[in-house]
Amino acid sequence: MRVTADTNIILSAALWGGNPRRIVDAVRDGFLDLYTSQELLEELTDVITREKFANQFSTLGFTAQDVIDEYVGLAILIVAPEIEPFVIRDPNDDAVLACASASHSALSRATTTCSI
Repeated sequence: MRVTADTNIILSAALWGGNPRRIVDAVRDGFLDLYTSQELLEELTDVITREKFANQFSTLGFTAQDVIDEYVGLAILIVAPEIEPFVIRDPNDDAVLACASASHSALSRATTTCSI
């Protein structure tokens, strides 16, 4: 199965576990294929390197760069075309929709429950 993860999924998987970590573990174990785009990678880098998360990463024994490196190693990078603005509440989610559409994958958001 193909998935495209919202930035919150990757951040939550790294810091708090739960269903987001189960999704990343399923990618790592080869049960899911994770797709991303340059725009999503840039958003993840912007969010995950914010100072407010640095202490949490330090406590866990890794850095934001470690998470980014693992994400890059797990994800399949595609070129997602720009789409017409669709998500009014959070325009950054348009990049998630564009990547999911281009890769023919399911969406994985922080509010999604995972039953894998």
